[in-house]
Amino acid sequence: MAGTHEPGFVTYGQAVVAEVCDDVQTLMDRFKPHGALDWPWAESIVARLVKLIPPPSQPVPYLRAHGPYEPAHAVNVAIYAMAVARGLGFTAKQMSELALAALFHDIGKQMPQSHPRKADLLKLPDHGTVGFELMRENVDILPRIARWVGDHHERLDGSGPRQETTPSIEAQILGICDIFDANITPHPERSFLSPHSARMIALSVAPGKFTPEVVTAFEQHVLPYPPESPVRLSDGTLAIVVTPSAPDDPLMPVIRAGDGKEYNLSEYAKPRVSGYIRVPS
Repeated sequence: MAGTHEPGFVTYGQAVVAEVCDDVQTLMDRFKPHGALDWPWAESIVARLVKLIPPPSQPVPYLRAHGPYEPAHAVNVAIYAMAVARGLGFTAKQMSELALAALFHDIGKQMPQSHPRKADLLKLPDHGTVGFELMRENVDILPRIARWVGDHHERLDGSGPRQETTPSIEAQILGICDIFDANITPHPERSFLSPHSARMIALSVAPGKFTPEVVTAFEQHVLPYPPESPVRLSDGTLAIVVTPSAPDDPLMPVIRAGDGKEYNLSEYAKPRVSGYIRVPS
């Protein structure tokens, strides 16, 4: 079809996401020694991300962070959570608050070394609860954001760490986006999946654990290969997604290959999208 010449694909949005990921890493590096959270800086980081999310009439383009797992995963969950929230009719302010919770949803795994209550917090049942306690200590943080962090592993069927059955819509959004991204962002201690496989897993475990409206919004607004995705096809061709295919069959989008031409993969018996072009971390 087009060989393996890699088309250029660094967009403005992806450049912003890369900068944001670096900033989140620095933000957390400063938090780890003493537990001092620079909330104004976190808000400015989220403000840059919110500007990248288009109106509901347009699909959210490829916006993914690469690099060390912790900051990349945090940023990616924030982006996916905003896409779901947008589909549910959240305002820009509501999306911003949810994105802030997403940035810190795993903060309970990064216990400050000199925290005066470190031993007590480590006895709590899960990192969501620890994260809630750490977030609550920052007096300028809205209590609801801390609660979403604390509940992001709670499920409607009571299968979460604390067996709570009433997680908020916001906590549920974080939960399903966390499942999805944890399976596609490279981690030093586990393998990762293709976006379409990770999405299938998230949707397969969702019934009964998340409300139908959250699941539907995730399915409709978190596409495995959105516009501008850098992808590898099953024949080795490197390409950029121009127009996504239907959510129920995401492997046949319209792509632009290295020869500059566009191909509608649905018109061919093969190839198909096999996954993202991996960016070295």
